[in-house]
Amino acid sequence: MKNYKLLRLSGFLLLVIFMIGLPLFLGNTKPTAKISPKPIVGQEGKERLEHLRNLTLKVQTKTPALKVVNLEKDVDNEVIKITLKNKSDKVITAYDIQVGIGTVISDLITEELSENNLLYPGGECIETYELQTGIETKGISVLAVLFQDKTSDGDPVYIKDMQDYRLGVKMGIAESLNFFKEIQQLPKASIPEAFINHQQSKSLMQNGQELPHFVKVGLQDTRGRIEHNIARFQRGFQKGPNIGSEIINHFIPTYVQLLEKTILKL
Repeated sequence: MKNYKLLRLSGFLLLVIFMIGLPLFLGNTKPTAKISPKPIVGQEGKERLEHLRNLTLKVQTKTPALKVVNLEKDVDNEVIKITLKNKSDKVITAYDIQVGIGTVISDLITEELSENNLLYPGGECIETYELQTGIETKGISVLAVLFQDKTSDGDPVYIKDMQDYRLGVKMGIAESLNFFKEIQQLPKASIPEAFINHQQSKSLMQNGQELPHFVKVGLQDTRGRIEHNIARFQRGFQKGPNIGSEIINHFIPTYVQLLEKTILKL
């Protein structure tokens, strides 16, 4: 890298920044929770705070594949940290956790673009959740998991939610792949303008029918994340032809390959 001229190095560095930002195409945040109530701490006063601080929370599971092996309450910061352990002989790629009256899907394929992010047999991970309404009575429950081999375990209702979410993600990636592949067929000089003029679909219908809730959530999440990356490309092209050339010749092909590999995993 030291042998690069300054102008070339600037383009390379921007490319590296883009590469670091690759997970943004599917995001570093959790998919939208089924219910997102406000935390109760701070709303109910000191008595409720002290009650939570001293309360032993109930922990349940609807699948033996994933177990809560540690639980830490941070009442002052209104969060709870739980350590989850894969007790199965399969690789876990997604799970749904109930905290109080809210549930949160964690999809390990769409959150990070790395095989190291998956939960392998015997592996552990730490999740942080808000102290939600109803946590005193409902506690925490592991509802369902999805495995790398496309099988699942747990409550069928929540398995369906995760599968629907992934269907929406697939639809969003497919839309994006169509756009990027069309871009790759254009003369290179026309690509920056095509990015600037790009208009993403807003439809949540399929064959004239409204999509199921979690399919819509997955589709909207993925559209938003990919649109964020497209905006990064647009800003990159505005930096000049050298950086634009790096994006066209290196980053876009890499990005397309990444999308293609990801959609096959879901």
